[in-house]
Amino acid sequence: MTSQEAPKDSLQFDQAEPATTTSIGTACAACGKALADTYHTINDQVLCEACRRRVEADWTGGSASTRAGKAFALGLAGAAIGAGIYYGVLALTGYEIGLIAIVVGYLAGRGVRMGSGGRGGAGYQAMAMLLTYLAIVSTYVPLILESIEGEALPIAAVFLAAIAMPFLLGTNNLIGLLIIGFAVFQAWAMNKRASPVFAGPFQVKAPTP
Repeated sequence: MTSQEAPKDSLQFDQAEPATTTSIGTACAACGKALADTYHTINDQVLCEACRRRVEADWTGGSASTRAGKAFALGLAGAAIGAGIYYGVLALTGYEIGLIAIVVGYLAGRGVRMGSGGRGGAGYQAMAMLLTYLAIVSTYVPLILESIEGEALPIAAVFLAAIAMPFLLGTNNLIGLLIIGFAVFQAWAMNKRASPVFAGPFQVKAPTP
């Protein structure tokens, strides 16, 4: 990445608090260049004109279907990594650990967030939650296969059993459901809808003598 590229992941659009004054010497939040005469804002982020135009064009352009596909692919990759970590801890300790489940939710949620370009929203939240849930219940597949050793069952049936298992166990799995809830909530929270407010240009304020 060159110095002209805006690191989109470093810009946060969760709050709309545009600033309208800044002092000489303040740097652009995206490229780091010092602001000379004028500046722009995206919520509470101060940007130079070039970065404002770049971020605004990226935010308003592109294909929604392409973003959704990318969000799914990156979310799936994050979920797969998280599932590997979760299963490894489960196999070694025999316990489902809430902190590890949150890591699964974070990895899946982070992948979806990156793929959506930071937009978030109900659709991406649902995607992240589903991938997180599937990542965790997929770790039950080896246990199910071990329990039915010698019986021939389609892998699809085994996976469906894994999806239903947290609920089929009923009250005996309250802690397990709570742990899954932590993970799903993490993925949901990371993909709340962003609401960027673009404003400017504003005049850079000279420092008071």
